Amino acid sequence: MVKATDAMHRYEFEVEAYPEYGIGCSVVRVTPEIAAHWLETKMPNRNIKKKNIDRFASSMVSGRWALGPVLLFTKAWRLLDGQNRLEAVLKCEIPVLFICVYGIPEESFKVIDDRQQRNASDVLQMMGKQNTKIVSSVLRFVNDYDTSLTGSRLSGKRTDLTNDQVPELIKKYHDIENILPFETHSRKFPRYSTLLSCYYIFSRINRDLADRFFVRLNSGEGLSKGDPIYALRERLISERGKTQSYPTSLFVYSITVKSWNAYREGRTIGTLKWMAGEAVPEPK
Repeated sequence: MVKATDAMHRYEFEVEAYPEYGIGCSVVRVTPEIAAHWLETKMPNRNIKKKNIDRFASSMVSGRWALGPVLLFTKAWRLLDGQNRLEAVLKCEIPVLFICVYGIPEESFKVIDDRQQRNASDVLQMMGKQNTKIVSSVLRFVNDYDTSLTGSRLSGKRTDLTNDQVPELIKKYHDIENILPFETHSRKFPRYSTLLSCYYIFSRINRDLADRFFVRLNSGEGLSKGDPIYALRERLISERGKTQSYPTSLFVYSITVKSWNAYREGRTIGTLKWMAGEAVPEPK
């Protein structure tokens, strides 16, 4: 029996050890060679997930990978949990430190990973942020916009954020929560997280104009035919009612940028259109 205290040293409790289980824990510097051996001798597992492997490898190469995710092994050091992490070590071809817990009964395999994986929204919630689902969506969109290597900034393909990226991006986009006053009213439109992403991008160009643009878009007050905001509002409302072809995020972004550019330039617009394959407009 071992006495322990919590992190605030307010409570003392007893931790009982069960040596008969034979479970041990070590920090291991896992080289690509070790990773390959463990993968060859692993217990039967699910198919690997390339998206997870790519995310893990990116974190490892960039130095963001933290000592924490645990690899689980049987008493014979056959891998029970962690194949995607080891595949990432092979992919990036560098040694990585892991906490390895060994001695797990083989029958535990059926309950391993019987839990929901944390995502960017969960990390934001743990950081004390509000409306984390919508903030994480906008954070991902704006990061895609700023880092895309395509000529038109956005390719229409969503990039998932790794959990270790979230604190860095919140620091980079420290004012991302400025979108929240518009969040409730924007829900009546399709792809409202994309609209809020547009608001954030536009506000970096001109905050006052972006505020006026989205206040009028949400309320509909003082709008008439020919007004770019009226054209956008009408198109969004018409798209909302469609059941067969729900608008894509790229479509909503493109027509919103077209409306914004016309608004900035004082031009009138009749009908807003954007077709797949057409150049993605840049906000002015």
